[in-house]
Amino acid sequence: MNLHEYAVFLGITDPDVHWFDEFVERLTTYKEKYGSGLVPLSYACPDGYKLGGQVHNIRQNHKEFKSLHITPWMISKLDTLGFVWEVGYRKWFPEFLDHMREYRGSMGIVWFPARTPVGMGTNSESN
Repeated sequence: MNLHEYAVFLGITDPDVHWFDEFVERLTTYKEKYGSGLVPLSYACPDGYKLGGQVHNIRQNHKEFKSLHITPWMISKLDTLGFVWEVGYRKWFPEFLDHMREYRGSMGIVWFPARTPVGMGTNSESN
């Protein structure tokens, strides 16, 4: 059942309900292509749809209960798709550790120059 069918079932006639079905379709396509529901804020679909911006809006509205109404049904649907609600260090740190272990295995050390791809942005000059 898509959101529009669910809304009809509940007697909701809000025409804005269609945005969610399109969003889910685009998020699903993104996840199939990139293997993750972690969409960068700057990501836009080839046709210009700002998927990253919409993901950000959904996260913010869910966290702060703003104007975009996210229902429990929507949350459940997004959870099923692997939607990433929090993008703090808990999401990127395990991958970072894997890269550090790989780097240490190939270089024999964990220190690396700040201008290497893995070190970009890590020194105080680049902040």
